[in-house]
Amino acid sequence: MQRPILIESVFYILLLLGLLTRHGDVLALTLPLAIYLCVGIYYSPKKLRLKVTRLLETKLVASEKSAIVKIIVTNLGDDLEEALVEDICPNGLDLVEKEPKLLSPLPAGSEIVLEYPVKGYRGSFNFDNVQITANDHLGVVQQSMLYSAPEELVFHPEIQQLKRVNIRPAQTRGYAGPILSRQAGSGLDFFGVREYQSGDPRNRINWKLSERHSQNIYTNDFERERLANIVLILDARMSSEIRFGKESLFEYSVIATASLADVFLTDGNRVGLLVHGFDPKWTFPGYGRPHKKRIEKALIHAKTEEGGLFENMDHLPIRRFPARSQIVMVNPLLNNDASIFKRLKKYGFSILVISPDPIDFEKKMVNSSNKPGVSEDIHLATRIANLERKLRIREISKMGIPIVNWRVDASLDSEIHSTMGRFLFPSHYTRLES
Repeated sequence: MQRPILIESVFYILLLLGLLTRHGDVLALTLPLAIYLCVGIYYSPKKLRLKVTRLLETKLVASEKSAIVKIIVTNLGDDLEEALVEDICPNGLDLVEKEPKLLSPLPAGSEIVLEYPVKGYRGSFNFDNVQITANDHLGVVQQSMLYSAPEELVFHPEIQQLKRVNIRPAQTRGYAGPILSRQAGSGLDFFGVREYQSGDPRNRINWKLSERHSQNIYTNDFERERLANIVLILDARMSSEIRFGKESLFEYSVIATASLADVFLTDGNRVGLLVHGFDPKWTFPGYGRPHKKRIEKALIHAKTEEGGLFENMDHLPIRRFPARSQIVMVNPLLNNDASIFKRLKKYGFSILVISPDPIDFEKKMVNSSNKPGVSEDIHLATRIANLERKLRIREISKMGIPIVNWRVDASLDSEIHSTMGRFLFPSHYTRLES
C-alpha cells in the first residue's frame, strides 16, 4: 500500500474512533497526521511541464559492445522537490552497471541527466517512453507521466579484419584491381614468356633466355589484375543453426559474411549478398561505402527461419547472379548440399566455401556437461560425425572448390589463407573480359 493512502486510512480510522468514543486523546492523535497531509498537499507538485530528450553516444555499435544512453530532463514549469526519472529499456538489451533510474530535485528552469550503459547483440532496438514521477518530500501527493523520446540503437555484426582473399573468378571486370585475371598485361605476378614485339618495355626483356636463342629476343609477361563480381551467400536455413543459450553458430556465419564483404568492397570489387532462408533477401551487387552500409543493414536484420521451399539449397536464384562471377558461400555443409555446387560449376561460377564447423562448435558447447558416461558418448559421436564431414568436404573439393573448414574459436583470416595457400587453382581457363 502506498504511504499517502496508508496515512489517510489511519487518519480517518482515528477520527472515527475519537468521534464514536468521544475520547479527546484519540482525537489528538489525528492532529500530527492532519498536519502531515496538509503540508504534503501544500508542497505537492503542480502540473508537470517537462522537456525530455534522449541522446545516444553512437547509434551504431558492434555486437556485444556497450553503448551509452543519455536522458536529459528540462523543467519548464514550477519547482519539483523530487523527480524520479525511469527509462523504459527495450527487451533484448542488457544493463551493464545499474538500473536506468535517477531521483533528484528539479528546480524551475534547470535540468537533470540520467546516463547509463547498455549492451546488446546483433539487431536494432527502439527506445521510446521515459516515465517521470514527481512528488513532495513527504510523499503525500504524486504525479506520474510518460514522455516520448524515440531513438533507435543498432548493433551490427562484429567485423574481423581480413587480409586480401586470393580468389580466382572465371571472369573479371575491365577495371584495374587486385584480382589476377589470367590474361597477360601489366601486373606484378609472372605470367609467361613470349617473343619481343616492337614497343615492349626494355626492362621486361628476358636476357637469359634471349642469349640461348640468338635469332629471337624474348620478353616476360605479367598477369593483369582486375576487379570482380562477387556474390556472398549466407546460409540462413533453420536446419543449419545450432544454438546453446546466447551462443549461436549462425552468428559466426554472419560475422564471416560481414568480414568478407568488408574486405572485398575495400578492394573495390562489385559485391552482392543473398541471405538464403525461408524468405530469401537479395542485395543487388554494388560498390563502395554506401553499398557497404546496405550490406551491413541486411546482415543486421538477417535471421534463421524454418521451413519453406528454400530449405533446400538447390533453389538458389542463380539467374540473379552476374555471369561467371565469384560465389563465396558461408555454409556449414549439410548432407544434401553437394548438388548445388555441381550446378553452380555447370553454370561457370567460381566458388569458395567458408564452412563454420558445426561439429566442433557443438562439441565444445556440450562438453560443459559433467554427467558420468556422457564424455565417452560425445567422443564416439564426434568421431563419426567428423568422418562424415571429411568425406563431404573431400567430395566437394574434388570439384575444384576450396573449402575453409573454420573452427569458430580460431582466426578466420588465418584459416582462409591457410586453406587458399594449399589450394592449387587450374592454370588453363577460358576467360572473357567484360
